[in-house]
Amino acid sequence: MSNIVQTIKRVRVYVDAMGPDRIDMTDAKQLSAQLTAANNLLTELDKVFSKSTKDGARTGEQDKTIKAVRAHVAQGVPSIKPTEVGRLVGHLMTAEVLLMEVAKAFQGVR
Repeated sequence: MSNIVQTIKRVRVYVDAMGPDRIDMTDAKQLSAQLTAANNLLTELDKVFSKSTKDGARTGEQDKTIKAVRAHVAQGVPSIKPTEVGRLVGHLMTAEVLLMEVAKAFQGVR
């Protein structure tokens, strides 16, 4: 099984586990840990996407999603103070929406 398939499976597991009761949205420590996990997964996706040139033709939606992942990773992780819960939530939401887009765009990859 290729790295891209394994990574996309992990994205699906992450997305399936998402939900309103998963973390306390007022707890900066939990938010920070979740944001780190999401960004690490996006960084891994960026790496496997750049290595996978022979995994077959991609759809326009997949190409658009790959570009979005690369742009997100290129921006880097912002420095957010633990007291800035709102910023943590915003960045976590951005990363998780992108992971949902990856899961959707690559739903046929098994």
